[in-house]
Amino acid sequence: KPWSHLTVPRLRAADRLRMSVFHELRPLAFLLRVAAVAALVGACSAVETPGDDASRYLSEDYFPGMALLEPISFSTDGAWSLRYYRGSRRPEGAITSLEASGWRRLEDAALALESALRLPPLEKFQNPRALFDAQGRRLEALEELRRAPIAFFLEIGVWIWPPVRVGFEQEVQGVNGKRATLRTLSLRPKIFEVRDFLSPTETEDVMRIGEKQGLTASKGNLQSADLKKGVAHSKFRTSTQAWLDNELSPLIADLDTRVSELTRVPASHNEAVQ
Repeated sequence: KPWSHLTVPRLRAADRLRMSVFHELRPLAFLLRVAAVAALVGACSAVETPGDDASRYLSEDYFPGMALLEPISFSTDGAWSLRYYRGSRRPEGAITSLEASGWRRLEDAALALESALRLPPLEKFQNPRALFDAQGRRLEALEELRRAPIAFFLEIGVWIWPPVRVGFEQEVQGVNGKRATLRTLSLRPKIFEVRDFLSPTETEDVMRIGEKQGLTASKGNLQSADLKKGVAHSKFRTSTQAWLDNELSPLIADLDTRVSELTRVPASHNEAVQ
């Protein structure tokens, strides 16, 4: 009882102390919450996203046999990695990448990609897989891949322009000494519109040369069963056509070269103009 007059004041003093400490720490707690939110936002912003060049060519669709590649350099000491987007599709989760600093040849990159993509061994007579830049030029050295903004790994070993999405446009350099514009009209099958590939005058000249050759009924490749039945080609092909060899006109020869420049396939692989 003699201590009662001391206990209450002491408790009140302790309460006042706690209240004082609370008021002193409340701004600090607020700052800590702000710092936690900022750290969370920073962590979210640090999540890897495709670069601008890769993002432009990534699709919501999936294209078998085609992988988009994005080299990432970390410093001037030569350290770099290679992001790869299977099917050239925009990733829904984490971006997959390969450590590339230990590669010494372009073949090292190709072997690493074949392993990462789990590709089976090449079959007999199958074209070797190949890497290309965004203009369809075959890469020959590792340094070309490292310095490319983006590249493509094609399982068939032959260049195919990426369709990306309907309405997508891309410039093709070196077609008839100029640039051609490809516009995607369809993804499956892949259909492109090529603007200004032929001038109106050239179009008229090609038709005139074809008419001089004489148009004949088109013929298809009938199956054995149809051949036995004597099915007429006209049941399948109703068009008329003419084959135009390069020797007929300098324009036809030039057109053959122009097609090769557009497709990035050697002119020796072309058939005659039809």
